[in-house]
This record gives sequence, structure tokens and C-alpha cells, in this order.
Amino acid sequence: MTVKMTAQVVCIPPFQKDMTKLHVVDSTGYFRASYAMNATDIKDTNTYDDLHRLEIGQNRSIYYSYFIFQNDSLATEWRKINPIAESGPPFIMGDFGKQSGKWSEYYYTYYLKYFDTGRLAEFVRFPRNLPHYRFTEDIPEQRWTLHQDTSTIAGYMCQKATTRFRGRNYVAWFTPEIPISNGPWKFGGLPGLILKVYDEDRLFTFECAKIEYFRNTFHIQAPLSLFYYRFQDDYQRHRRLMANIWEDCYRASGWIMNGPNPDANERGSYKPLELE
Repeated sequence: MTVKMTAQVVCIPPFQKDMTKLHVVDSTGYFRASYAMNATDIKDTNTYDDLHRLEIGQNRSIYYSYFIFQNDSLATEWRKINPIAESGPPFIMGDFGKQSGKWSEYYYTYYLKYFDTGRLAEFVRFPRNLPHYRFTEDIPEQRWTLHQDTSTIAGYMCQKATTRFRGRNYVAWFTPEIPISNGPWKFGGLPGLILKVYDEDRLFTFECAKIEYFRNTFHIQAPLSLFYYRFQDDYQRHRRLMANIWEDCYRASGWIMNGPNPDANERGSYKPLELE
């Protein structure tokens, strides 16, 4: 069945997920860092494109959108209170930053690193009626060049490092004060936690806003049961699908756009982190 749309709008995000169906992927979580994505003011979450969390355990780490997590959690509680409601919960519940109501792979993806196997899995939730799926690859490596420059970020002294990764040049600031070789998104491999990283064009900036250590371990969880389709090691197919969704969301979804310009779905607006 096709759905006819009469206005030019952005991709409609996925329905909120049931947070009672999360899977524990590591029961030894001990550390969490929160990162602002493209923040205008690091002290004001309303100026973020998104707020991400990096949770680290002994065997796994996971990186995901806290705004989406919060929205899903509030919607789950709403359904408990309104079990027989004819319609679902409001689409937006809680903080959502500047990108409220928009779909993006960077908001609707869980990035799960498996330390024991050296693998990275992306669990992607696509807009509305498109299937959710996962893609796996070896944990990608970045070849870093260390510099003598220093800066204080989130209260920690950081050192500068640079790299070229999948078509973009990046500057990172890592802190040896937190000897964890990890960071936002797919970044890692430095002798300390990456607290800030951005590309040379400043299209994407990830900056740490909060650090949390836990005396007692916690469960690292992910909604693994949502993801039915797998693109094992097929990186090019994975990227083509992402580009199709961004550049022509409605046609990829099987929807028809009516109106004076049926092809006007922000075509050509895709600016991926990974160019190659």
C-alpha cells in the first residue's frame, strides 16, 4: 500500500519503541559520558542537534541518542497509564533539541562495540514503514597523529590528535586522565577518552557535556529484538541505503508525494559522516 503525502516534509521518524523489551548486552557497565552533537551552547541542551550517551562495560560499549531514549521511555510509561487509549502517545515527549520531529541515522542508531570479538554493530531504526536492520563490521581503526596542543574540556586536560577517517579529516581532543580508549560515535584508539571531535568543515561536532563513574555496575541495554534485517560486512550496500533514505525518503518508503513538486524531498541534502 502507498501513502499519499500532500506537502513537502522531512522523513517521519520511527514510532516510539517499547522500552520494556530491552536486552542486556553487558551487566558490567561502570562508566558513562554524555556528548552534545553540534551544540551552539554546551550549557543549553535546547541548542543541541542531539544528546548522545556512551556507556562502557568490561565487555561492551554502546553509543546512542539520549533524547530518543528519553522520548521512548516516556512513551512507554504513557502506554502503561493509558492502556486502552484509541491513539498513541504524543510523538514528542521530553527534550529533543533543535532537530525535533526529524529522522536521522545519527539519532536513531545504536552503535555497539564488542570488545571480545573486535566487532561493531549498528542497529538502525528507519522511518515508519521501512524495516529496521543491523550492519556489522570490524571495529574501525583511525590512524592518529598526536600533537602537543592542549585544551581543557569538561574539566579535563586534553591533548590534540588528528586523523583522516572514511573521507573526512578530524581533530580530536582526548584526556589521558581517563585511560579509556573510546569516544563518541565510532571513534577510539587513543591513549585516553576522546572528549571532543569534529571534522575540518565543522559539519559534525561531538563534545562531552558530562562524565559519570558508577561505584556499582549497571546493565548496558539495547533494543536488539527490533532489528530483523542484516547487512553483514556489506558496507557499500549499507551506505547506499542510507543515501536513498536521506535523499528520497518517501520513494524509498513506498509513499507518493503529491503537489506542485512531487520530487522535492530535500534531494541532495545528504551530508554523511562517512564519505568512503
